Amino acid sequence: MTQVLTSAPSALTPSAGAMTRYAPVIVLVYLALQCLSRILIPSSLGVDEAEQMITAQSLDWGYGRQPPLYTWIQIGVFQIVGEGKVGLVLLKHALMAAIYLGVWVLARWLGAGPIAAGMAILGTALLPTVIWNAQRELTHLVLVTAMSVWTMIAVLAALERSKLWLFVLIGVMFGAGLLSKWNYTFFQAGLLGVILIDRRARTPLWLVSVAVMLAVIGLPGWWAYQNWDLTTAAVQSFEMERQVTALGALDAFWDLIECVLAEIAILAIVFFLCLLAGQKAAMEPPWQLKMIERIVVIGLVIVALGAALSGVTEIRHRWLLPLLIFVPLILAVRFEAKLTPQVFRWFTRVVLVVMLAVLILFPRHLLRGHSNPARQSTPFAAAADAIELKDGLALAPNFFIGGNVRLVRPDIAVITPQVAALRVEGPPDLVIWGSRDRAETPAPSSLAALTEMKLGYPVDLSSPETVAVPYPTPHQDRFYHMFWVEMPE
Repeated sequence: MTQVLTSAPSALTPSAGAMTRYAPVIVLVYLALQCLSRILIPSSLGVDEAEQMITAQSLDWGYGRQPPLYTWIQIGVFQIVGEGKVGLVLLKHALMAAIYLGVWVLARWLGAGPIAAGMAILGTALLPTVIWNAQRELTHLVLVTAMSVWTMIAVLAALERSKLWLFVLIGVMFGAGLLSKWNYTFFQAGLLGVILIDRRARTPLWLVSVAVMLAVIGLPGWWAYQNWDLTTAAVQSFEMERQVTALGALDAFWDLIECVLAEIAILAIVFFLCLLAGQKAAMEPPWQLKMIERIVVIGLVIVALGAALSGVTEIRHRWLLPLLIFVPLILAVRFEAKLTPQVFRWFTRVVLVVMLAVLILFPRHLLRGHSNPARQSTPFAAAADAIELKDGLALAPNFFIGGNVRLVRPDIAVITPQVAALRVEGPPDLVIWGSRDRAETPAPSSLAALTEMKLGYPVDLSSPETVAVPYPTPHQDRFYHMFWVEMPE
């Protein structure tokens, strides 16, 4: 039986009660405004969204470095609303809504009162990857984080009710999580650790979940094995050392600590500052919350051990989001007895300020960005007009260029070296690449190799045609150079 932890109803003023009930509405309104802003503001795509413009050209069992589920869903969305930014933005923000609402549902499932549940869902907006990076560019990580949250809900339901169909559902979700992004295994590792140490989590029905999971990932897994070079193309991002050393292991552990702090520091500081105005009572949290805490801790420990034993020296905090997404929930439910309407009001004000700041700053970022100018301000539409692109098949060196070419000309098929196995028929008509500021940029070797593979013979790419297109204000003194070579008939 789930222990219910709620603030006394009399402690809630009418205004505070309304705010707690409308916490999910606040988040949904914010996401709707952000979605509308992305659609209306003219901009190019970041790398991850541009990748979808390439991979969604074909329904395949795999696409390379990322599992295929996000692309499968994206293809379905494109079938409804058409290829382009609208479909990309709608899917992204629908999945973000699933993350926020999943945290809310999970809090209520744990028996949290309206104040704790409201602070859990609003506190999720204080995670930098959620409030900024996910909206700026990320795709697969958004899906896998949503899968982690809703898998946790299914796990709690299955352990409380012990119904076979729930473990079948978990198996489907296990499979879908793995087909979302490989770091779903961080969540699974934490859950496995809990199953081994907590008798309440042990049941032979987990074998059903494993069997269903294997069935779900079977064919995509076989494709990944058959195309191992494409599947492991992003391994270099882990910066693996050739030999495992004690110093490298220490670097990995320190990187993990830094990543955790980078993701949760703002949330923790704001949360505990608001708690200064709260009560000093304490209550024992439900065992389900303790289980979630153990999943997070065990998952992080396994990530650290894996990094140390494999020689990984680079860990990025966004990779840990499938585990750290539960931190706002843990804080809110564990300290629920200290949460008063006054605490909730202060916390909500801070979150609303952050949301408003993002709504204002994000459009500015699309013009400037950390790379000054931002990738999203690259003038692909003007470049495509200058080149006078025609229908056919184009080869591009990377997702960023190829996907943005398809954004402005979705009638053109594009293949890049990262998805050389994509099922797009026909010989290439055009080879295209680009560079910021550099007027003379040779074709990348990977693009030359792709051209030779598709044509069956080598092609000279050393004398391309070129066009220089200025960036929009305030970077009109900077130029993006596009290079292209038309293929012989």
